[in-house]
Amino acid sequence: MKHTVTRAVTVLVTCAALAAGGIGMATAAPDDRGKGISSTTSTAAEVQKLHDDLAQAVENEDVEAVEGVLGKVDKTMGAILTAKQFDRAAEVRADAGKARDLSRELQTKLTTARVDNPLATLNGLLQSLLATLSGLIDSLLGGGVPVPEVPEVPGVPDVPGVPDVPEVPEVPGTPDVPELPPAPLP
Repeated sequence: MKHTVTRAVTVLVTCAALAAGGIGMATAAPDDRGKGISSTTSTAAEVQKLHDDLAQAVENEDVEAVEGVLGKVDKTMGAILTAKQFDRAAEVRADAGKARDLSRELQTKLTTARVDNPLATLNGLLQSLLATLSGLIDSLLGGGVPVPEVPEVPGVPDVPGVPDVPEVPEVPGTPDVPELPPAPLP
């Protein structure tokens, strides 16, 4: 249920960002393997698919599927980092580099984990990678959905009929108290 809601929100945000318009298309040079990144929107869609596949594999506790997705994340992030269209996009390059580093760290730790459920022990790193992939999608799409300006809050109106606070009269001094006579000794 939680994954379904997360996926629905992610798809909604991605669609809203695409519908907002102004999404530029750019052509990138192919990398060493002959596979190029053709546009920012297709790159965002590919990263979104990796995010969803990873989230699904983690939810299913499928270690082999997680390892397979991590390999794809590593290759895709490498392609993004070498694509000429992202040379000047510092945020995209930073997110892609962080995602690649997290992916490699997770791959290493998964192969050396000696516990029954390695995904449970690596949950923090997996969540960090998922968040980084979401941030990368936002960076690729120009920061996500624009946030509308919030209007100023009007001031508090005067309340009619409330009297002014009267001045407090001065408190008179305390009178002198006579001294008590000494107590008799036994």
